[in-house]
Amino acid sequence: MKASLEAGCNFWNGGEFYGPPERNSLQLLNKYFTKYPEDAEKVVLSIKGVIDIEKLRPDGSPEGVKKSVERCLELLDGKKKIDIFEPARVDKNTPIETTLKALEEYVKAGKIGGISLVTKIVGCEVELSLWATDIFKNGVAAACAEHGIPVIAYSPIGRGILTGEIKKPEDIPKNDMRSHMPRFQEPVRIFIKAQMGH
Repeated sequence: MKASLEAGCNFWNGGEFYGPPERNSLQLLNKYFTKYPEDAEKVVLSIKGVIDIEKLRPDGSPEGVKKSVERCLELLDGKKKIDIFEPARVDKNTPIETTLKALEEYVKAGKIGGISLVTKIVGCEVELSLWATDIFKNGVAAACAEHGIPVIAYSPIGRGILTGEIKKPEDIPKNDMRSHMPRFQEPVRIFIKAQMGH
């Protein structure tokens, strides 16, 4: 992390649900900024949340927003401000306006810097890699370009596929959320290999 910052990579992304409870990405960030407090102002920190951790599904209700943001703030423990907060998914049971209004209260209180997804939208995070190019077909990239909204790519190495370390489903660690994703299922992997001529 120190090396990446020194190389100019100062936009860091984490999530309330990234990693197991005892090694969450926010805990890692807490440890880093505890060791290097002088780096806090050098980093733009974007955090995803508004997910029910137990059920792994969106909860964009005002109560869900409060629980999520407060948990993220607690895990960071004041070591670094959340510059951008993102609802990771849209909660179909809650109007997006309700979710954003609840988040806006945290912006007004100075507890988070802005909202990525009402306040001015400062970013749009979507999956983008050689395996996921949907944004160029569904109008998202075009809309972002038209309005000057930065596109933040997540999983740029195809959730690990492009590292070459995952060749079969068994290569995915136990309890890894990727084991539930279609692209990592054996029938899909066989189809992909056939299409690629391997």
